[in-house]
Amino acid sequence: MFAVFFNSTLLVIVAGHIESRQTKFNSKMDMFNEVKLIIIMYNLMLFSMLVHDPLLKYKIGYSCATCVTLGLAINLSILFV
Repeated sequence: MFAVFFNSTLLVIVAGHIESRQTKFNSKMDMFNEVKLIIIMYNLMLFSMLVHDPLLKYKIGYSCATCVTLGLAINLSILFV
């Protein structure tokens, strides 16, 4: 999981310097989705034995669900508009 997290972080850094998309909007959406995945992976890493407090894990679960829902809503709104 840590290797995927750091690989995705490296991908965001490289994608920020290379113009791989045709439009600026597509580049920004690509960056948004990559950062969203990094945040979700970080939340999932906190569900391991790194955090011992069950109440904090419960709050982290809401954070992860909010991030997924927000990302899904933004991507679907762009898809249908």
